[in-house]
Amino acid sequence: MSGRAHGFALLGAGDKSAGGQLLGVDPAREPRVTLLHEKLVEGEYLGERPEKKILLGAGLARSLEAGVGDELVVVTQAADGSMGNALFRVGGVLKTGSVATDRSGALVHLRDLQELLVLEGRVHEVALLAKTRDGAPSLASDAERTLEGRGLLVRTWAQVNPELAKMLELQSVGSWIILFIVFSVASLGVLNTMLMSVLERTKELGVLRALGLRPRQVVALVLCESALLACVAAVVGTGLGLLADGYLVTYGLDLTRFIGDFSFGGIAFGPVLRGEVRLDRIVATVVGLFAVTLIASVWPALRAGRLRPVEAMRQE
Repeated sequence: MSGRAHGFALLGAGDKSAGGQLLGVDPAREPRVTLLHEKLVEGEYLGERPEKKILLGAGLARSLEAGVGDELVVVTQAADGSMGNALFRVGGVLKTGSVATDRSGALVHLRDLQELLVLEGRVHEVALLAKTRDGAPSLASDAERTLEGRGLLVRTWAQVNPELAKMLELQSVGSWIILFIVFSVASLGVLNTMLMSVLERTKELGVLRALGLRPRQVVALVLCESALLACVAAVVGTGLGLLADGYLVTYGLDLTRFIGDFSFGGIAFGPVLRGEVRLDRIVATVVGLFAVTLIASVWPALRAGRLRPVEAMRQE
């Protein structure tokens, strides 16, 4: 949990000036909810004590032609209607991936901004980080129940940035479509393999039936072969997939020669695509393919179980 304050201000460095959005954060708490402290490309992060240090977005730093160590004059309107102004020293430059923040954002100590805006210890928002990837809605519901009747607004990241949430939703739908196609192709492949196996071994299966093997035992035999095939495929496929994903996680897929940086929903994306290893996705895919293999083998297995020994042994 981290309290924050916001403010719009005019920033000046020498004969250059630009409008900027100030974000006041608690340097001790903010790293618990965001990775802003890891987005520095120059300088150092904010210290725990207020010292009139300011971190500029990369685009804002270029507009002001300001670098680490330069002094900035910050002028804004305070909460009580008065004009607030202060002298800050540039402590670093940020490249966050957020188009708005990099273009016009500036990070300062929460208490420095509270003093500048005459907030008297108040904050504009409190950021919470859910424990799990999909835990934001339940966390927001808990917060709403706790803060009910206080006139406070609780919003999830998806409500704050609906365009990005929609893009991720479409990406998820696309992934499920691709997975469905893969499962369909796999099921057809298994069906063809097992059906050909039954047809090629018709005489052998007829002999087994003549020796006393019951129809359900023949069905079980074919299904066991399918299960063994699925297990071998799962081990080999998972191993090769982890090797490929490990490369993507470590080095990524560099598309620099094809595309440059692009943005969507206010978030900048680089040309290097990186992978992510998620155990739940691996388990779900392996279990799904195993189930598809067994289901696709049911018809060939039933066909094998219905073979008549005399007719089967006559076939060459």
